[in-house]
Amino acid sequence: MKLNINMIYNPTIDILIAVASHGGVEECINMLGRFLKGKGCRVRVIQLVYEGDYWTDSSIEFNYIYSTRENHCAQDFIDGYADFLQREGIPNMTIAAAWPMMTYVAYRASVKVKKDFIIASWLHAPLNMYKSAGYGNEDHLKYADVHFAISNEIASAISQEVPSAVIYRVNNPVNMSKIHRVNKLGEKTLLFVGRLSAEKNIGIILSAIAIAKSSWKLIIVGDGDEKNALQKLAEELMISDRVTFIGWSKDPWKYAQEASALVLSSLYEGSPLAAIEALSCGLPVIANESSKVNEIIIHEKNGYMYPDNNIKELAEILDGIADGALPTISPDYCRESARNYNSDITLYDFYVKIYASSNGRKLFQNFYPKKVQPINDKISVVIPCKNVDKYLKRCLDSVIKQTIGLEHIEIITVDDCSTDDTLKILLDYEKNYPENICVVQLSETQGPGAARNAGLEYCRGEYITFIDSDDCISEDMLELLYLSAVLYPTDVVDCEFEMFSDNMPSSKASNDVHSAAYVIENSDDRQKLFIEHAFISSVWGRLYRKDFLQKNPMIHFPEATTMEDMYFCYCALGTACSWQSIQFKGYYYFKNPSGIMRSKNTANYYMDVHRVFKKLVDTFEVLRIKESCKEELAYVYYKKNFTQIVEYMMINFDSFPKENYEIIREYLKTLFSGDVNNKYLDESEKRMLLNVFDEK
Repeated sequence: MKLNINMIYNPTIDILIAVASHGGVEECINMLGRFLKGKGCRVRVIQLVYEGDYWTDSSIEFNYIYSTRENHCAQDFIDGYADFLQREGIPNMTIAAAWPMMTYVAYRASVKVKKDFIIASWLHAPLNMYKSAGYGNEDHLKYADVHFAISNEIASAISQEVPSAVIYRVNNPVNMSKIHRVNKLGEKTLLFVGRLSAEKNIGIILSAIAIAKSSWKLIIVGDGDEKNALQKLAEELMISDRVTFIGWSKDPWKYAQEASALVLSSLYEGSPLAAIEALSCGLPVIANESSKVNEIIIHEKNGYMYPDNNIKELAEILDGIADGALPTISPDYCRESARNYNSDITLYDFYVKIYASSNGRKLFQNFYPKKVQPINDKISVVIPCKNVDKYLKRCLDSVIKQTIGLEHIEIITVDDCSTDDTLKILLDYEKNYPENICVVQLSETQGPGAARNAGLEYCRGEYITFIDSDDCISEDMLELLYLSAVLYPTDVVDCEFEMFSDNMPSSKASNDVHSAAYVIENSDDRQKLFIEHAFISSVWGRLYRKDFLQKNPMIHFPEATTMEDMYFCYCALGTACSWQSIQFKGYYYFKNPSGIMRSKNTANYYMDVHRVFKKLVDTFEVLRIKESCKEELAYVYYKKNFTQIVEYMMINFDSFPKENYEIIREYLKTLFSGDVNNKYLDESEKRMLLNVFDEK
């Protein structure tokens, strides 16, 4: 079965929010907005009520509807957003941030303008909190097509109230550029970072410090309505000399260097960003149960937990740390426990789910509760190298600069005993990118097949691709192949290629990307896939699922021969259950004047084509697909091994060795069984083949 697919590569995303200022939600919106914009998406933040406190990043489009919050109802919000849509255009997706009511507003606005778009909820606090505050409820969430939940608690609440909901777990991102690495914990000093507001319940912390037997200090970084009351409480408890109020700071985590732990006592949290950032620094977290750190804090491993409002138990934890009764916590363990919140991981995970949703696709394998860990796939790029010092840097640079991000790529280079500066270049790149580039050195020259097989042994990524070392790729090739593989899960995804001899092309994918997906349900499907892909028999320009290759060990590169990629490619065509082809020129093929296909040894290499093809036919017989693909195999051999090879050799060299010609002719007769009634042959080809078969 062949399906035609159209994907929106650069969707327009609206982020709809009722009110906003400077805080954790706003920081998450800015980080997500910048990331989406960097991926080519158009991002519009629409704030329904704006009172002059500008908080959005300057790179993100900011729009507001009303300049005062007085006397507005839900219908006003609906009318305001609908007017905006009619004036500024329809998004592919609207993310309703924070309030459940925003999903209802987005839906009713879409009805009013008579345009459909995807609506997603993105709650930042427990559903019950929004309900009690009058900001919406479960009935409003029913209008969302998809839900992005920043905690298991939020995801579970949505699942209970809306059983049919499509829910993805997403983590709030941590901006690692803000983090100050802590290698040694401070001495009896607590750190609090956040708004000084009633729900943060900071009085509990002050009271615990006051009754603890050990003498603790507290650094409070933040500002808010509760500041004066907290200062007064510290005086009443006679600990004001041990409590420092810093105020709001652009760089709050510089104070982590002095601290023993971050402390929290919140009445409620959606996702405790301060706790995640503290762990990323290497700082343990002391927190109560309602702070919602129980999803990331393991008691006495990366922090300590105490019951809500239990001043005595918090004080006992402080004393236990001070006198060594509690286990010492490793800063390295803290950092590792927060790894999945690193913005490099969380934002890409969020982006993939947004991209899929905006294209109307559902990533079933990533639904909550099936999967709560972020999407963090890697692509292994295998590059065999042999005397390519003139072109190698261009190839490597094109991979390093991929828009998918170097954190999602590992580059496996295999040097096949080069005699020029190829190995030196590889080792220099490995030194500069030790986390991403691996250099494998073969002990003796073995050829590209053995080099690629050696590279495959080192691959750790979920996906694998191959690049020839004198070629290069467009900056978005890997990202587009990967997104296509995720949205429409297939064993192999390929793209088109473009040849060049001088300057490297610079094409990028357009907003509308068209592709064809092949789902193999019967022999007719296999025949169609094979005949439509067999004439580009290279392995490059394709993304292979690693588990597909592992399940089919016959897919490998024959060694001590050329044309090894043809065997690998055809075995993949013979075993794949699904295949996708994108109409996008992402691979750049260099017309190397000294390449194999341009050397005077071409006659020998083309005989390798015969030997490799013969090996392939034997493999197809083992796979029990030879008979069903009989006509396809015969026709492809005729076109690649007879027509193209003989004509090429006759034009370029004096003669084609007669003994080689006879080998090809006899095998051609065998494949066709002496019968030219092949559905792919035209009448002139049939006449020519009859003459060839009748030759004496």
